[in-house]
Amino acid sequence: MVSSPFILQMLTLLMVVVTAHSEKRAAILARRMVNLQSSLHFNSLRSDDIPISMAEYYVASDTCSDVEGLSNNGDPILLLSKMSTSYKNWHNNGTISVTIEKPKMGHFDGIMGKPRGIFFGKLRELHLSHENAKRLAGHFLIRHPDARHWLPDDHESHVHDTRWFEFEVQSVYFVGGFGDRSFIGNISGNVYHQDLRDDESYPCHEVNLQDALPKEVEGGSRSLSQQSSFDGFFQLIKTLIMNY
Repeated sequence: MVSSPFILQMLTLLMVVVTAHSEKRAAILARRMVNLQSSLHFNSLRSDDIPISMAEYYVASDTCSDVEGLSNNGDPILLLSKMSTSYKNWHNNGTISVTIEKPKMGHFDGIMGKPRGIFFGKLRELHLSHENAKRLAGHFLIRHPDARHWLPDDHESHVHDTRWFEFEVQSVYFVGGFGDRSFIGNISGNVYHQDLRDDESYPCHEVNLQDALPKEVEGGSRSLSQQSSFDGFFQLIKTLIMNY
């Protein structure tokens, strides 16, 4: 007859394994969300210690592998003006977090079942070479064309005090959706930053539009027109659903 302590030990071990697996899977989803979204809420404290949240643009460092000087491990890259509330609050006390969420798509698409996370960490100002800053600006403008008016060190810029920053993620409080079917809890910085490219469920690095296309049409060598229109559409929708 199996003893109660043995059963308890096995259950504890099972819980540890399940929790570890869930945290890694949540890290994959969190990285995916960061890669696919492009705006965040910059949470900081005013001088009177009242919290405030401001919308800011960002681009995921995973998508900027050709830019030297970035961590390329899931950290968001922000463009901040020194006159902005976000920058001033950070400069005064350094206490910040950022919130990133998958937006609702349509009137009947509820936000409560969507992935979202509060990312804790610190800002690091980037000092890039001219060529790397140019590459980073190119990636940023793909997501935010209007940002061309406030690029750093651009003679045509309307704002001349902007700087590049990397938000170095130290931990994440992740809500995958409703608790009865999704992971809700903390993701450590080590798990979030680990190289997840070999995970068969999702390649986190080099995320672009091609990641939403069927494998048969990647690289431009084949197009959707080479499949039946219905089959190509079905595969695209299936891939998008599986990616979220």
